[in-house]
Amino acid sequence: PRMLGVSLDSYSYLLNAYYVYNDNVKFEYFYRYIKISDKNEGNDFRIRLGKLFKHNVMVGYEYAFSDYKYNLTSYYSPNLFDTHSMWADWKLNYNKTLDIAIGGKIGYAPSVDYVLSELYGEGKYEIVENLFASGRLGFGNSFRFDSSYRFISAFLSVYWSFF
Repeated sequence: PRMLGVSLDSYSYLLNAYYVYNDNVKFEYFYRYIKISDKNEGNDFRIRLGKLFKHNVMVGYEYAFSDYKYNLTSYYSPNLFDTHSMWADWKLNYNKTLDIAIGGKIGYAPSVDYVLSELYGEGKYEIVENLFASGRLGFGNSFRFDSSYRFISAFLSVYWSFF
């Protein structure tokens, strides 16, 4: 409610990559820097390491860290917030043009002594050669401003890939 009628510009720089070694070990890296027109700025960082087990199930560890210059109540901008999580993904491959996965994670945020969790489903569909539609739906709980909350998140994107 405090953001109604407020216009903020933001510039976001994102680096997201992953590497799969020997078809059974996966390393993921995510980094985002965001600069907001109200003079706030921040960093979000996430690293994941996982191993493939039977039946297309990958299990691993995730470390996430967020830090913003100013901790504001009008939008999410935590200071020195980190989490340690165990995660699992079950990949269901129907054919070459459709990938579907379900997964979840459970973790701990030491700075606020809180256990967080998430359950999600995601899919990617190749519409035509190298043109993809991707989506994700998630449910979970986390912590913000001295209290816990539950959330539902969703996104849908269409993108062209060179590979």
